[in-house]
Amino acid sequence: MINDTHEKPILDDKIISTIAKKPNVSPAQVLLQWALTCGTSAIPKSTKEHRLKENLDNTTKFELDSDDLAEIAALDKHRRYVDGTFWCTEGSPYTLEHIFDEEHLGVFTAVKEAVEAEL
Repeated sequence: MINDTHEKPILDDKIISTIAKKPNVSPAQVLLQWALTCGTSAIPKSTKEHRLKENLDNTTKFELDSDDLAEIAALDKHRRYVDGTFWCTEGSPYTLEHIFDEEHLGVFTAVKEAVEAEL
């Protein structure tokens, strides 16, 4: 399940919009910064050159604080856009449990370390 048909896109979430207002950036830039802070690769969807440049420039000019990171983490609904089975072919060293074990991948560890560093 990708998302509920009645669910708003994360770009339209009130929390993301509020966080974006502080450094005067777009919600997309907040989410890109979140991904970078978590050590996750992100590929912006935009095909517009000015937006691609803006995303790259602005994500290097601001940081999310521990409160921002905690608020974004609380939005997690544990949904996947990719089911991962194409990585788990016969003979592959990967399993679905290995691919989607966030703690193993360091996603939550990166956020936890950033929050603890600010305390």
